[in-house]
Amino acid sequence: MQDGTGSGITVSATEITFPDSTTISTAPTNAKSVNTQTATYTLAATDTNNIVYVPAGSGGGMAMNIYVPEDITYNFAIGTIITLCYDTGSSGGSIDITSAGAGSPTLIGNTGTISSGTVGQRTLTKLAANFWLIS
Repeated sequence: MQDGTGSGITVSATEITFPDSTTISTAPTNAKSVNTQTATYTLAATDTNNIVYVPAGSGGGMAMNIYVPEDITYNFAIGTIITLCYDTGSSGGSIDITSAGAGSPTLIGNTGTISSGTVGQRTLTKLAANFWLIS
């Protein structure tokens, strides 16, 4: 719909468009999508600033890995935050957050194995090229 002033500004439910075709999104910036994974998984572009969820029973009671790819595979922007939420249940499975390459990217912080029977979250933040903080 037009703004009613004759300025050529168009307003919709998700954006404002100006006469020079500049567009501003009005969608909430804190909205997150949830990507549920039940087996070993490599983080992907769609996980950027979103949530990866590993529900109870994932991995069939076996250890599963969440791989952080090297920049050469997928170069997440510096400042990207990915939240990993998990419920390892009592099935005996565990989760490891690990580098997809041979020692790259570097992962620092809370990098240990997530044991069976735990519920929680880890935050992965890209601080530099091939360098992530896990907290």
